[in-house]
Amino acid sequence: MVVLYNSPKTPSILYQEGLIYLEDELYEIAEDKFLAARAGTDFNEALDAIDKELVGIYLATGREDKSKNLSERIFYEEPSLENFQTAFDNLFALGLFEEAIDFYNQNGRGYEDAVYYSH
Repeated sequence: MVVLYNSPKTPSILYQEGLIYLEDELYEIAEDKFLAARAGTDFNEALDAIDKELVGIYLATGREDKSKNLSERIFYEEPSLENFQTAFDNLFALGLFEEAIDFYNQNGRGYEDAVYYSH
């Protein structure tokens, strides 16, 4: 952590710091680090990774609407099995079972690996 603390605050360093604070469940500080990292990059893969961390923070801190909206936006911007799982799992964690089923029926059938969710 000392090495990161003394390093220039590049998006990569801020992301790593965010992960450390997230691991320690210091959600507010982690969120600040992730948002600062997000503001400093335009690299799509980095933005996706940051957004997925933010989904978890919003869920853990009771900001269900933000978590739901962000996870669905991630999926609709870049449909993939991983993003489908993130959005579906988030709906399930929020107890939105009917919405999760509707989301699966509308979006999950296109993924062969999505069979995992149909059991």
